[in-house]
Amino acid sequence: MAVRCVMIALLSTMVAYLAPNIAYARSLSPQEKASVRDVVIKDFKDPDSAKFKWLPFSQRRWWLSDSQHAGRSKFLSCGLVNAKNSFGGYIGYTPYAVGIALEKNKIVEIELVGIAQGNQALIDYIPALCKGSGQDTAQAR
Repeated sequence: MAVRCVMIALLSTMVAYLAPNIAYARSLSPQEKASVRDVVIKDFKDPDSAKFKWLPFSQRRWWLSDSQHAGRSKFLSCGLVNAKNSFGGYIGYTPYAVGIALEKNKIVEIELVGIAQGNQALIDYIPALCKGSGQDTAQAR
């Protein structure tokens, strides 16, 4: 009986410790996708040509907000984008990452973290960052 009580206490402690770090994923709403799209294509040569493959939005905290933004949490949203270059040809699907600040489960700020193209450091970093946040860009649809 004592062993059972100790096991239950240990399990309860583990759940309490891990619960804040457990993430869940959801699809971005059409409005959220439009907001993400606007940030990602901002500097594209042909923004109207952009095609996206979306990943479920993993609500695993990316970083804690500073005291100036109390009540906000930042998360990472990743996916793939393909757009035409200066020659009119599509470049191929490329991973991107954006930081999303939520307040009361609504997006209040979006910033581009990076697009994995042209720079080897970003080509390596963006997919790894996304995978670390629970979003594997190889799974985008």
